[in-house]
Amino acid sequence: MPLPVIPNCDNCGLCCQHTNIPPFSYEDGDAPPARLREEIDAYRASPRYTGAYWPCLWLDRVTGRCLHYEDRPRRCREFELGGRECRQYRAHAGMDGYDGVPS
Repeated sequence: MPLPVIPNCDNCGLCCQHTNIPPFSYEDGDAPPARLREEIDAYRASPRYTGAYWPCLWLDRVTGRCLHYEDRPRRCREFELGGRECRQYRAHAGMDGYDGVPS
């Protein structure tokens, strides 16, 4: 059976569910722009931030897309739409008609 095409991230956001702060490495230039660092720092200082794994601060929960897609961390840029990890998350959530994890 051919794998379903995953055309975009609309109404998904599964890859953003296990990190509450955008996962910048702060190595080799992988850091948010200053205007977004302030947003992250304010969130870390707020009572909303617990350190627990919640959806990423930048996840738009209505569309399932990144609010700052052009400025996303390297880890997010390397996460391939329709790649193995993407399909594993979607299979685990029961999306795309999978009944098991694709190989």
